[in-house]
Amino acid sequence: MNGIIDLDKLAFYFYIPAALLFCLSIKGLGKHESAQWGNILGMVGTAFAVAATISIAYMEEASGGASWLIVIALVPSGVAGVVLAFMVPMTSMPEMVGLLNAFGGLAAALASFGTYHEAVDVPETWKWSTEPTLNVNTWYFALYVKQIVTYLGVFVGCVTFSGSVLAMLKLQGTIKKRFEYGGMHIVSILTFILVGVFLVLFLAFQGPDTIQIGAGFLALGAAVSLFMGIHSVGAIGGADMPVVISVLNSCSGWAGVLAGFASENSLLVIAGALVGASGAILSYIMCKAMNRSLMNVLIGGFGEKHGGGAASKSKGDGEALVAKEINVDELTDNLLDAKEVVIIPGYGMAVAQAQHAVSKVTDILRDQGVNVRFAIHPVAGRLPGHMNVLLAEAKVPYNVVYEMDKINPDLPETDVAIVMGANDIVNPAAEEDPDSDIAGMPVIRCWVAKKCVVMKRSLAAGYAGVENPLFFKEHSYMLFGDAKKNSDAMVTKLSEKAEKRGKKVQQNNGKSVNDTDDATAALALSHDSRAQSIEFPLPTRWVGVLKERFPASEKRVALVPSKVRELREAGIGVAVESGAGDGADFPDEMFEKEGATILKTPEAVCDKSEIVVKVNAPTFAPKAAEGAPAGSSETLYPPKDEIAMLREGQTLISFLNPRADKELSEKLAQKGVTSLGMDAVPRTTKAQEIDALSVFGNIAGYRAVVEAANVFGRFFTGQVTAAGRSEPAKVLVIGAGVAGLAAIGAARALGAEVRGFDVRKEVREQIESMGASFLTVDMEEDGGGAGGYAKEMSKSFLERELALFAAQAEEVDIIITTAAIPGKPAPKLLLKSTVELMRPGSVIVDLAAPTGGNCELTVKDEAVVHKFVHIIGYTDLTSRMSGISSQ
Repeated sequence: MNGIIDLDKLAFYFYIPAALLFCLSIKGLGKHESAQWGNILGMVGTAFAVAATISIAYMEEASGGASWLIVIALVPSGVAGVVLAFMVPMTSMPEMVGLLNAFGGLAAALASFGTYHEAVDVPETWKWSTEPTLNVNTWYFALYVKQIVTYLGVFVGCVTFSGSVLAMLKLQGTIKKRFEYGGMHIVSILTFILVGVFLVLFLAFQGPDTIQIGAGFLALGAAVSLFMGIHSVGAIGGADMPVVISVLNSCSGWAGVLAGFASENSLLVIAGALVGASGAILSYIMCKAMNRSLMNVLIGGFGEKHGGGAASKSKGDGEALVAKEINVDELTDNLLDAKEVVIIPGYGMAVAQAQHAVSKVTDILRDQGVNVRFAIHPVAGRLPGHMNVLLAEAKVPYNVVYEMDKINPDLPETDVAIVMGANDIVNPAAEEDPDSDIAGMPVIRCWVAKKCVVMKRSLAAGYAGVENPLFFKEHSYMLFGDAKKNSDAMVTKLSEKAEKRGKKVQQNNGKSVNDTDDATAALALSHDSRAQSIEFPLPTRWVGVLKERFPASEKRVALVPSKVRELREAGIGVAVESGAGDGADFPDEMFEKEGATILKTPEAVCDKSEIVVKVNAPTFAPKAAEGAPAGSSETLYPPKDEIAMLREGQTLISFLNPRADKELSEKLAQKGVTSLGMDAVPRTTKAQEIDALSVFGNIAGYRAVVEAANVFGRFFTGQVTAAGRSEPAKVLVIGAGVAGLAAIGAARALGAEVRGFDVRKEVREQIESMGASFLTVDMEEDGGGAGGYAKEMSKSFLERELALFAAQAEEVDIIITTAAIPGKPAPKLLLKSTVELMRPGSVIVDLAAPTGGNCELTVKDEAVVHKFVHIIGYTDLTSRMSGISSQ
């Protein structure tokens, strides 16, 4: 059978798609919207891996016996997995994850143990061979490396297995106390040393004659590893269980990697690495959210002091603290009167299974025009992402679920904050009591809201064992009882009261109207606004659009109303500075109709936005003052230091000219702003889709022909009239880049006879395909450069080029020049003597004016006349077509 089918190739054909599916699965699981597909892709990848294992086992055994054993093992395990998936409630998902981690570690340990016999089962004659191809030292080195990997696979797998089982029992409540006794850390160190000793002894007994002794030391190492997993997890406090689960998940992945190396299974290595790396990253994120190191979690734990002084139930003078209570009726009135509500879920919501009732509360309040959001702490619940999973199951919209860092700045303006079964993640002692066990831990600052309601069974401390002073804060109120019963009661009360009040419709301008009000009042609010009938998602981040101030002639805007709608539909808020679109004929009202928020000042836009977009580079006051056109911009647009408005961590998207403007790049870097230069987008990759520079070049080329036609005193196309015949205008376009080709097309469309020249030979076909003739220099030298641009030519080529243009100047009516070399001054192609050869009334449009011009007589930003030849050096051609160029 092996002679017919190559097993390595068979494994390759199965493993490659499986590995790809695993990678796509991890990517999909990174977002709420794609998590379901990520899960499905992981299942399909696993199916590929299982199919490969069965197929290879069948091919290796002529009888097929091994493959059937695998199938027989799969049936009960598969059935058990399906049954557990249906039977385990969402509240028990942390325990389920712990159990799955345990199985992963056990499987990796057994797989590593199984490879031990393969490693030492080598013919005795190989050890004493004198043939150079059978190097004894090399064989021994490979043997020891493989055996070390085998031992480590067993070690990590066993630690993961026993530790995960204990973590599951802790989460389940079967084991409620930490393992605490004197000298625990010494025992941990001795255990680790013992694992190392057994590794050395294991390596000392290798080979066919000592296989049983080596297996014995491997088994002893496994036993000590099992003890180490129990001892390590047993010493960790309950509040650290989410991090422990994440760490054990990572360990199960690395155990799989080691087992994969030991068994030479590449797919197992890939899958294990994905699990191990993602678990390690998640552990780091969670430790950071708790303001603790991973080592501190593993060797210590919350709750050792059992609370800090500030969280006590009595004041410093001995007077008892009393928590204020609130009832459901009063709370629902507060919620209906509120504009901003934040709900902070915790493990209490999971235990009570109140997520569906909370979802109904959210729907009712949103129908009443209340902005409801959820605040999620990274370590809320009993495993990473626990609250996200529960809310997703209850079909709470993804776009109203916010991370702690995003919601905390908005809490002072929140009317009602509801803490739903959370404790440690909202404990003010983390900020106010330096002696508290959780001092320094980032928490959701719900106590700064105008009103904070804590839904909890009692005033007991949380999982960390630290009492919570939140219960006694001035604006805090307690709603005691089961979270599910209270939430159901809230749904009933809110439904009744909402029906009496009438349904409100939230408008984009922040106003609202009752459906029981007079119809004319509703029409007055929405008479001409399409956006008011559209419900956009609540913004997860903001993009700010600034008005262009420099140069004063700039009329473009960085974002047009149609794109505002696309961003709003994607859950991104857009803040537009008032008047930003006026120059492009996009008034503020057009932006508002598409869901934008209009702000009066650029400072307000920058303060609100994470991303700021502009057309031109941001100004800083000295540069704006020195470069301002004489007597024009100072009154209408006073120069502003736009860089000073930006803050550290913001992103700026604009045309920045980083090659030439080093000072600007340095200032943005010093400010801590991430800047994306639209003029630095490459033209030879997928990034062409955002190549705004090419689009502007196209518009400039077209506009150049329009400007020439405006000055040129004759027809472009040939005409035959009763008075006689007029010849078509002759146009020469120098440089056939994006702008040059656009100019050729526009001139041809007007009926002109067009000639084109470019130093790059490959553009000849493009020029001729547009109906223009291609001019050449009688010299073999190609001007193609990097990125599709032209390069600097030799002196002899330039001399012949100038002679060609001088000859053409005597024949043509219009010359449009576009020749430019990135980072260098524009080459001088039309000398004064060449201009003087042109007929009176001829026109030159110099698109290279921003970098000095291709004509010796070009004056930047002006139109001049030299001996009746019009020379146009405008640098704002795209701005003169601001409507289309802004899009």
